[in-house]
Amino acid sequence: MDAQPLKLVARTISGRYGKPFDRHFAYWKVQMDPLYQGVGGLLAGSSLPVLDVGCGTGLLCFYLLEQGVLGPLHGLDFDPQKIAAARKAAEALSNPPVFHQGDARDPWPDISGHVCLLDVLHYLPPDAQASLLTSAARHVAPGGRLVIRTGLKAENWRYRVTLMTDRLMNRLKLMKSPPVSYPEQGALETMLNGAGLQLITARPLNEGTPFNNHLLIFGRGTSLESNLA
Repeated sequence: MDAQPLKLVARTISGRYGKPFDRHFAYWKVQMDPLYQGVGGLLAGSSLPVLDVGCGTGLLCFYLLEQGVLGPLHGLDFDPQKIAAARKAAEALSNPPVFHQGDARDPWPDISGHVCLLDVLHYLPPDAQASLLTSAARHVAPGGRLVIRTGLKAENWRYRVTLMTDRLMNRLKLMKSPPVSYPEQGALETMLNGAGLQLITARPLNEGTPFNNHLLIFGRGTSLESNLA
């Protein structure tokens, strides 16, 4: 997607939000964060449901809708204010995403398809990360993907910038929780292999940003949708 269409998509999505802060945040987040184009390109054309765990105000669901993802879109978040903003933004849509308010440590909605865990794991200690990943794996359908965006523990300047930024976001009340533990890729692979998922790809996702974010894609079995390879 070139710059002009992306700007138009950001304008369309941001215009759905009622509060000025939510509108401005959505407008710039969609344009500046490489996450949206990365995940949108991965899931475009799939007819499986998508469950975004830790969805916030629903930006990913709205972006996937604009990119023509065919399956039902669902978001789950523990913050009632963010879920309220997401639901309000979805009201005018003919095929709106469904947003669920709840703690990811509790039972999830009965959805089987693709699961997205984006910028979630580092807010949890390792044992809670393992439990969350086990839950996520149970909701990945044959042919589906578990899409993880997370900072990975490392000894480099990007890791230090990521840690500092996440702590600042918490102090500014933009995130309710401070970072607790950034995972290591090997540990993620071990946990998810035990849950029946295999690593499809892992790559940095820091285009144009100073952060130590990585996109990791896991799939179930060998019956994977060819357009998502």
